[in-house]
Amino acid sequence: MVNNMKKVKIAIIGGGASGLFLAQDLKRNMPETEVTIFEASEKLGRKIDASGNGRGNLTNVFVAPDKYNNPQFVKNILERFTAADFLVYAQQLGLQTKIDEEGRVYPLGDNGKIWRTILVEENRQQAVDILLNTPVKTINKTKRNTYIINHQEFDFLVLALGSKAGPNYKFKMQDNTQIFLDLNVKVRQSYPTLSSLGVYENLKIIDGQRVKATVNLFINGNKQFGTKGEVLFRPRALSGIAVFECSSYLTWEYRKQSKISADIVLDLLNEYSLDDLTKELQNRLDLQKEGRFTGILDGFFTPEINHYILTQTDNVTAESIADTIKNLRFSIDLSYVPNNNQVESGGVDLLEVDQLTLSSKNDDHLFFIGEALDIDGYCGGYNLHFAWASAFYVSEILQKRLQNYE
Repeated sequence: MVNNMKKVKIAIIGGGASGLFLAQDLKRNMPETEVTIFEASEKLGRKIDASGNGRGNLTNVFVAPDKYNNPQFVKNILERFTAADFLVYAQQLGLQTKIDEEGRVYPLGDNGKIWRTILVEENRQQAVDILLNTPVKTINKTKRNTYIINHQEFDFLVLALGSKAGPNYKFKMQDNTQIFLDLNVKVRQSYPTLSSLGVYENLKIIDGQRVKATVNLFINGNKQFGTKGEVLFRPRALSGIAVFECSSYLTWEYRKQSKISADIVLDLLNEYSLDDLTKELQNRLDLQKEGRFTGILDGFFTPEINHYILTQTDNVTAESIADTIKNLRFSIDLSYVPNNNQVESGGVDLLEVDQLTLSSKNDDHLFFIGEALDIDGYCGGYNLHFAWASAFYVSEILQKRLQNYE
């Protein structure tokens, strides 16, 4: 228990997923502390609503360190709070969930607002002081090792700052530059990820079309990453979950070496081997010559995609068309700036963070969780899981610290 001679005050800057989770967990386990959330906008937890296209993709049963840009850093955090731990925790708060074939976890009611509403209500029941429409204007560290935030004094500070990714472009988003400067915290540049990828090819004739495909990412001519899933075509970009996954890997590589070239190669018919598809198409061509068959690709794809495939084929032979279907290549435009990225890769430099506590190496009263850190993961619930896991981790650290705090 916290020493009653001093009522500890904890400030959390950011009322998103990680901030909400941390605040209610702290108050439930240490009701005698004072916990305040500073949120610049008028609403809490917006990205929870937006996750999974509004369905609320809250975690993934396949959460593992290798799903993130810095596996070694996240290892302890993920081991302490697994996907199974989240399911038990959320159920205790009343959430009913379901799991799809890809391991993605959603509220049973298929709406992110269900979990966000539970979290917000839990914070209110636990008497967390929530300050909406309250951007942090000033932070000053005192000689007493406390923080003066907007003229209020706090013993501990947790940065649960969001990013400009996701739905934030639609509402007021605080510029966090001054906060990091006031706290003397080094931040790595942010790059959009979990996003569409621009391509040099003109895809106007298949804009809005969708396919299920095997998707392979090539960097500097070498295959580096592969996945399967939906691909959505835009006039000058590829989108969809499978492309979002590729965008994460590409962003991580681009941050290491900016002078790279990249391509996306689609296998539109993974069910067929190249030989079997060639034989099927040759049979159709033979029937065409006899006047017994019309379009060679009829029945495979939509008319728009069929037309595009044929425009990308050097000559109308079964071998050439089959090769195009199995290896439909797009050159990625690395200068493309997406407007639909769900995450930003970047944040507080991990070299400044104590990996065992998630506190600053220079200030053990300052902590970082969620998007504030230079941690991001693949599409499918991994980023929200890190929000919950890092918040739970810091909550436990603070509880231990405050047992003998004076």
